[in-house]
Amino acid sequence: MKLSDSLRYVKGVGPKIFNILKDYGFLTLKDLLFYFPFRYDDFSKLVNIKDLKIGQTCTIYGKLKNVRQFKIGRRRLIITQGIITDKTASIKIIWFGQRHPIVFKDKEIYVAGKLVKDKFGLYFLPFEVETNNQKNIHLARTVPVYRKIGKINSKQIRKIIFNIIQSIDIKELKDPIPEFILNKFGFKKIDEAILKVHFPENLLEALESRKRFVFEDLLIFQLKILKERKMLLEKKAPQIEIYEEEVEKILNFELTEEQKRVWNEIKEDLKSQKPSNRLLQGDVGSGKTVLAKMAIFNVVLNNYQAVLMAPTEILARQHFFDFLEFFAKKNINLGFVSSKECFFGQGGHFIKISKEKIKNHIFQGKIDIIIGTHSLLGEKIIFQKVGIVVIDEQQRFGVEQRAKLIEKSKSELIPHFISMTATPIPRTLALVFYGDLDISTIRERPFPFLVKIFIVSEKKREKVYEFLKKKIKKGSQLVIICPRVEEKNDEIKNVKTEYQKIKKYFSEFKIGMLYAKMKVKEKDEILKMMEKNEIKVLVTSSVIEVGLNLKNLNLMIIENAERFGLTQLYQMIGRLSRYGLESYAFLFLNKFTKKGYIRLKALKEKRNALELAEIDLKLRGPGEFFGKEQSGIPDLVVEGLKDLDLIEKAKKAAEIIISVDSSFKSFPLLSLLYTQKGKILFG
Repeated sequence: MKLSDSLRYVKGVGPKIFNILKDYGFLTLKDLLFYFPFRYDDFSKLVNIKDLKIGQTCTIYGKLKNVRQFKIGRRRLIITQGIITDKTASIKIIWFGQRHPIVFKDKEIYVAGKLVKDKFGLYFLPFEVETNNQKNIHLARTVPVYRKIGKINSKQIRKIIFNIIQSIDIKELKDPIPEFILNKFGFKKIDEAILKVHFPENLLEALESRKRFVFEDLLIFQLKILKERKMLLEKKAPQIEIYEEEVEKILNFELTEEQKRVWNEIKEDLKSQKPSNRLLQGDVGSGKTVLAKMAIFNVVLNNYQAVLMAPTEILARQHFFDFLEFFAKKNINLGFVSSKECFFGQGGHFIKISKEKIKNHIFQGKIDIIIGTHSLLGEKIIFQKVGIVVIDEQQRFGVEQRAKLIEKSKSELIPHFISMTATPIPRTLALVFYGDLDISTIRERPFPFLVKIFIVSEKKREKVYEFLKKKIKKGSQLVIICPRVEEKNDEIKNVKTEYQKIKKYFSEFKIGMLYAKMKVKEKDEILKMMEKNEIKVLVTSSVIEVGLNLKNLNLMIIENAERFGLTQLYQMIGRLSRYGLESYAFLFLNKFTKKGYIRLKALKEKRNALELAEIDLKLRGPGEFFGKEQSGIPDLVVEGLKDLDLIEKAKKAAEIIISVDSSFKSFPLLSLLYTQKGKILFG
């Protein structure tokens, strides 16, 4: 059989199984051959029954006798019990909730499992059972374990893949990675790696083979990053003259030493004709936006337009009004563009205008600073000439996205780029996803972090509420954050239900509610009332984690705190103490476990967001940084993020390949893989 043949012709694949495989995108032999195990069970140790030890996972071989079935308990759980005997001894064996083991009665079988001692006595608990003819696939070896494909379980998948390998010439697989790269970095060729990733002799062999495919995915990422960087360096950006005196006049405060250091880095970027590509990271309240304003101001003084994009409409609107106030005494025109409404602002004042009118103003160069969400790229807007793009809380902005801006611009110059984030990027993530970015980190806040953090159980809720009521009466504001907006059939707190409860608990105060899908007017009204300190308690979703800036906010409750990552919690808590107010954050746990408490305790012990980001990456993976559902990050890349040595090997390999041939024409199979995987990895 050939790798391109349909799976319908493979032994063990009937019409039902084929239809399930087809529904999940598995059509050919090659498709399933590249479906890798997510773990391995070590059943390689074949042990005599007399040598069994309690808790030890192993395989035994013997004859099953005295098999009987009965039911126990109120739920009438089926128990299948027998005696298995080898040449050295006998042991009781028990299956819970299974009828089928009866078929093994009076047969010699291999059983993988462990010796257990509990209320049922001393017995062998089986994980897998096979007769002698199948043990070379499922037992007495290092066994690959696959995630289910629909209703097809791991054992069935293992058997089908075994049959595929038996029916093909594995040499038919051509390696996309150049042989000199494999040799230099010590990786197996693809044919050997495929065999050993599915049916290894031992765990070490399995892990080494798997590592070769992790390296492959990381290599594609690194090639993408280096290729983009090379393409950028071949382009020209506006050369921006810096007006230091003008900047000093507009600032009504002294920059911190950290801000001054980072501003010098940004200035050097702007003065160069090379398109800058800078990630500006720092804790909530560290003053990133001030530096962005300074960069934008200089770009505008050089007669270029600036684009500022934010992840949510709430934050984009807040940026618009913040910039409107900041540039009130300057002859600078601002525009806000959203799907629902548009504003034109100048001199501290603004008016609503139609979308067509604002598009014309932008096209004619009458608007200097254009502010909106990332949907600005999708809008039918033609820019006069964009000198800089600033993005809040989205780290990647590649060549393709910049190309869209150039297509929508009269200028052929590539804009400079700054991305701001309060979620510091751990080193491994930075190497894989942001290797093309120059990273600047602001390591201190202008105001001290005066937040007292408490991790509390449900038992202390009343006591916490009483404390908060006293604080609110003295002028404080409270924000209550829930993981969900709508109620579901579980114990996770949601905004709408909690809002009704809070109105009863805090009946003497004005209560507000805020979440992403509310109408724009309602959101605006709520935020204005919060700014005026009219609303004393706000029940909200995590929409406030980015950008909300309220002077009187110094109290916070985070419900189901265990549901959030440490960096996300840190950002939420960072909404407090923006102006040096003593603040209090109460983290309620749905289930108060030792593990959950230890994880959250890091928030109390660390005052460094980068350290928390490293902990988050280790405990929760990259989904925490990119959004679990939206990330689309393949399992192999996730695995690779834990291996700094492998990442650095992939980076070096990519540098070698790019230096030899950046077009990949000399490496046709790699070029094909780059195109195919690029669609999966980069969208």
